[in-house]
Amino acid sequence: MAKKSQLVGVDLGSYSVKVAEIDSGKNGNILRNFGVALLPPESIAEGQIQSKDVLSNTIRRLFEQLNIKNRNVCTSISGASCILKKLPTIQGKTVEEIEQGLKNEMEQYIPYDISDAYIDHFIQVSDGTTPKAGEKIGEADVLVAAAPKALVDSYVEILEAADLNPVVMDVGILAIQNSVEVTVPELPQEYTIVSIGAETITIHAVRKGMPLFTRDVWMGGNQLTRAIMANFDLNFWEAEEVKLGNRQVHPGKEPLLKKLFIEYVGEWVKEIGKAVEYIRSSFSDLSISNLYLTGGGSLLPGIKDAISMETRLNVIYVDPFAGLIVDPKKFDEEYLKEYAAISGQVVGLALRAAKDK
Repeated sequence: MAKKSQLVGVDLGSYSVKVAEIDSGKNGNILRNFGVALLPPESIAEGQIQSKDVLSNTIRRLFEQLNIKNRNVCTSISGASCILKKLPTIQGKTVEEIEQGLKNEMEQYIPYDISDAYIDHFIQVSDGTTPKAGEKIGEADVLVAAAPKALVDSYVEILEAADLNPVVMDVGILAIQNSVEVTVPELPQEYTIVSIGAETITIHAVRKGMPLFTRDVWMGGNQLTRAIMANFDLNFWEAEEVKLGNRQVHPGKEPLLKKLFIEYVGEWVKEIGKAVEYIRSSFSDLSISNLYLTGGGSLLPGIKDAISMETRLNVIYVDPFAGLIVDPKKFDEEYLKEYAAISGQVVGLALRAAKDK
């Protein structure tokens, strides 16, 4: 029987649905369920759902296959219209005064009518705690998230069509941060996450649990996949296998493949380097030595070393299952290892509770 506050994580990706169920136990967080179902390529493009029926049916079947009874779920959104912003430090105001000023503050950051957006926020004072109502705050950090109502409502519609109850709507990179904080041992107070997804590379700097800087770069794994498809006359899944080094191209074609890798991956690495340099110059008191790497693009041969060389940071792969209690009789180690790079988000979602924002 699921606890009332327990949520099932549902990650709707560009070409897969991932589901995770995690319980909190006396000795740590326990992985109860995990599964992946493939979707037609680009079922979600630029954060927008392209095929609602396919998605809802796939989610429903995955829940049935995993025999998950809990229908309360947490999912996440991302995309160009999803805004995540840490506001300048606020001093000498109550929670109520801060909240009253958020709408005016956010209007300068949202590129669409603010009345068409859902806006949520998190307030943290200097000692890392959440302030009480009516309390005058010395200094407070405020993180605000905003997304178009139409986008959020479309995700809710998909989940409800799959007979699920969406309780929490997260932001993709915040879910990944949640999984990093819970599952990475000896995590430093200041660090950077880089997630290389199908369409987006996200660079995310964190201090004491509070995001300081987030940048989305609109490039990712699908760029290279499409280039391989076009140059080698392959379908999507064949091109994916080539990209990940699991399939060879015809003899004599290797130089062309190498050229594509250098062109696309080189551009990604440079963009990551630019973002890291911006973080260094903008937050001079920040001391970051670790970069936690995740996302399907992190599996590309040589990319970890290339990012380390470009950023001069210690690059560490994120394995979200490593910090969980996993029953080897129930879960195949190789299966979890295969999907670890793309599961940080769904594990972070499954670690949320119904009381969370």
